[in-house]
Amino acid sequence: MTELDKILHRQLKRLGLEGLDRPPSLEEWLTIVEKISDQYKASADDRALLTRSIDLSTDEMNGLRTRVESERDRLQAILAAIADAISVMGQANGEAGAESSRPEATGIITSAKSLFAQKLKTIFSEGESYSAEESSRVRVIETGFFRLADQIESMLKEMSSSASLRKEIEVARTVQQMLLPAQDTVVRPGFSLAAWCQPAQECGGDWWTVQEQADGKQLVVVGDVTGHGIASAILTGTAKAACDLAHLMTRAKVSPSVLLHLMNHAVFQAGSQKVMMTAGAALIDPVARTVTLANAGHVFPLLLRDGAVRPMVAHGPPLGSSATHEFAPATLQLQADDVLLWFTDGVTERENETHEQFSEKRLRAGLLRGAQLDVSGLRDELVRSLLTFAGHVPADDDMTLVIARIS
Repeated sequence: MTELDKILHRQLKRLGLEGLDRPPSLEEWLTIVEKISDQYKASADDRALLTRSIDLSTDEMNGLRTRVESERDRLQAILAAIADAISVMGQANGEAGAESSRPEATGIITSAKSLFAQKLKTIFSEGESYSAEESSRVRVIETGFFRLADQIESMLKEMSSSASLRKEIEVARTVQQMLLPAQDTVVRPGFSLAAWCQPAQECGGDWWTVQEQADGKQLVVVGDVTGHGIASAILTGTAKAACDLAHLMTRAKVSPSVLLHLMNHAVFQAGSQKVMMTAGAALIDPVARTVTLANAGHVFPLLLRDGAVRPMVAHGPPLGSSATHEFAPATLQLQADDVLLWFTDGVTERENETHEQFSEKRLRAGLLRGAQLDVSGLRDELVRSLLTFAGHVPADDDMTLVIARIS
């Protein structure tokens, strides 16, 4: 016998007809035909079952597609209702930005919420054709969306209040900026000064001033309120007002010790020992080339002379910690080309991405690098070095630099 096809060979083997070496008898042939018939019947049954399965799957898929399309339309309607409500509420938020329009804004919010609820009820009314379990789920969703409407209304009302608060903060920031000198550079005979002040928030607690005394001396004051924000800005204004009043009442002849004593009384009364301030005051005499210092818990200013940097030491407690503090003065002799630097701890404690601080060491190195620059150039060099070191890390404290040079 020639070699059979593999498929036919497997079928004959399954029928027990493998290895026939002679023609089959009539009885064997009828058995073969019967087995082949049974195989055809089994194949027909399998095909019929597959056809029924395909038909059932098709019906289920058509039903599922119809259901999905229905849910899609319902979801689109819900999203459209949300979009309409948010659009109207957004208009209300715009109205809420103006103090005089708050009643109108509240009315718009209420109307938007009512319209939102009506649209949702219309959409969900079709849920009556759902099963009990599906209707229960729809009611949960419906309740959730109504709660969302309440939350949106509450959120926009809070946004309205926040807008008003932002305006108040902006006013406070503007007032604080008015407390600082109008010019950040000052040039006088024998004396020049440049400063830089950057708050960490809208309102900060750092401040500085320079005032010319009646006898030609220059009074430099740098202050740093504990913390930052509106409370710090208010205390800054109190301290600055006390400084200006002392300057006025003494006819521009106030000493650093007396000045800090008067400022301490004002800060103590305003801060109630809950908020305090460090400050440094210095009276520079460009003619006699002397500087008289008084310190209220502030970091010591630095003196750059002949390629060396050293601190100018004067001791005293922070302003506002007690009502009866005294601040002992310290007087130093100056020389031509001496550079004096006042700063707040926000400068030396400024961190970069690795939480490393800028440090007084880097500040001193910057002083030495810019020793030959004028005060504006030296200030810019220090600021550039500081901001480059910090990178994009937000500041968590106010920063102030005040640089003076004796000519």
